[in-house]
Amino acid sequence: MGLYRSKSIFFLSATITLVFLMITFKTGNGPNILTSQKYVWQTKVDLIDRPMIDMFPTFMETEEKLRQDAVLPVFTNKTEGVGSMGHTDPTMSKFFIKDGKPILFGEFFSVIVEAHDANGRHRVQGGDFWYPVVSNGNRFATAGKVIDFKNGTYEMVFFAGWHGEMTVNIKLVHTNEAVRFILHEIWHKGGRTVWEGQFKVGENIETSLCRLETNGIWQNKCEYPNPQALGGSLVLLCDRPPTLPCSAFYALHVNEHSTTVVTMVYSSLRKTHDNFFTSKNNFARLENGPIQLKSETNESFDIVDSVIKSLKLQKCRPDVPEPLSDGFWENKTWHSFSCNTKQWTRDEIKDCVKGKKLFFMGDSTSRQWYHKLLVLLGFPLPEDMAQTAMHLQSDIINMTFIFHSYIVSKRLELENFANFEVDQLDYLPKDTCDYIITISPFAHYEHWTKEAYITRLENIRTGIFKFRKRCPEAVFVIKGSHARRVKTEEKKEINGYFTSDLLLYQFRRLLRETFSGMNVHFLDIWDMNLSYYTPNTVHMPPDVILQELFMYFSHVCLQ
Repeated sequence: MGLYRSKSIFFLSATITLVFLMITFKTGNGPNILTSQKYVWQTKVDLIDRPMIDMFPTFMETEEKLRQDAVLPVFTNKTEGVGSMGHTDPTMSKFFIKDGKPILFGEFFSVIVEAHDANGRHRVQGGDFWYPVVSNGNRFATAGKVIDFKNGTYEMVFFAGWHGEMTVNIKLVHTNEAVRFILHEIWHKGGRTVWEGQFKVGENIETSLCRLETNGIWQNKCEYPNPQALGGSLVLLCDRPPTLPCSAFYALHVNEHSTTVVTMVYSSLRKTHDNFFTSKNNFARLENGPIQLKSETNESFDIVDSVIKSLKLQKCRPDVPEPLSDGFWENKTWHSFSCNTKQWTRDEIKDCVKGKKLFFMGDSTSRQWYHKLLVLLGFPLPEDMAQTAMHLQSDIINMTFIFHSYIVSKRLELENFANFEVDQLDYLPKDTCDYIITISPFAHYEHWTKEAYITRLENIRTGIFKFRKRCPEAVFVIKGSHARRVKTEEKKEINGYFTSDLLLYQFRRLLRETFSGMNVHFLDIWDMNLSYYTPNTVHMPPDVILQELFMYFSHVCLQ
């Protein structure tokens, strides 16, 4: 009888425990569970007893859970069998604060966007490309993370790093239809960059047109392969010059003639899809919602420093996961949430780089880093600010900048021609391994096909593996891409010809994915640049460059 009673008590206790756990899971009160659209992130209270590295969940954790909970796309508009559904229209789309909750300083909040077409109908699919930013003049700014429910509804998660009024600036960059056109048609089409190649023997100079070809078919072309950097299927081809041999090839650039050729090739495609680049739906700000918000006081925090200290941010390291917010601007200071960055002094930078060899391989945005370091350490800037190769060796710093090959520029590419990152790694002296090597392949590749760009990245990855066999302790950094385009008011169209920030955003993803798991530091600077107070351009202001460098030093010096 006693045994039976004991078993009954055990069974009853187990049942009660199981029911309690099921209720806890269902209601979302468990310590580690994101359960529904009403409970997107864990708050400070939830995290008191949780051993963790990050103060809040990563963006991908939240996005994955929300997509599991999302309602499947359905037609909710009642018609008599005939209807019309148009592109997302920024003048008809709406946004509001999620659940109408007050916004608290030092906490997250969400803005819900409901996409509607010109007829006022709710869109039933996602895929639009957005730029969400909240700011207060030039005192506070942050970018939001976009969660696409794939049914015309979007959640944009922000961090309230400012106490007081904020302005909401949510831009529809591209509609779903334009996104699919750019990603699935334009990105795969070759010939969007045509260079003029120059051939020279003595004083005799001849020109011809050149392009990159992937797995194509051609006849009677001058071929310039680089299997180590470009793989076996990607090759630079030039038309044969009138009299000079292919071996006389020595430079290339983009000029009016080569650009005209591209325009002619793509003019019909551009004409039939012109609305994707000139319509009111591009880079258009949403107005149907609370433009002005206010962050209320929070008894847990009184100043920004108290917010930052409470986050318990992880150490900067390779493979840092994407956080729910990348951070925010406070005046001219970027507070990063990806890891525990700091503001560096000149002496601290000197201590960091002492005995190291810094290499910056990339485009003009990497050259900005080089120039800013000269200023920070008290060196004069060069007379020619557009140099494609620079080197400085002193008792303070040893650093080199080298522009990547096949640049899109009117300037003749002469120095380091066809000398890619993998080639540079082979040339580095083998007597030391005290290298900090930064690679940034993004600003000149919007005209490359997706396949060509991926091949480019994969060969850089192979080059890093090869270099690490002789220098396993070398530090590698991959600098991400950033937005660079706006809609020009005079032309009412997006800058560039069949290019888009959408591709640069895809570069950000490909760079992170390609170099993950390699003990490589990835510097994600997208939201930092997007949310800065001035319009996005390829060359952002000195304040942004400085904060990028501080993030860089936080990664390579605090290991």
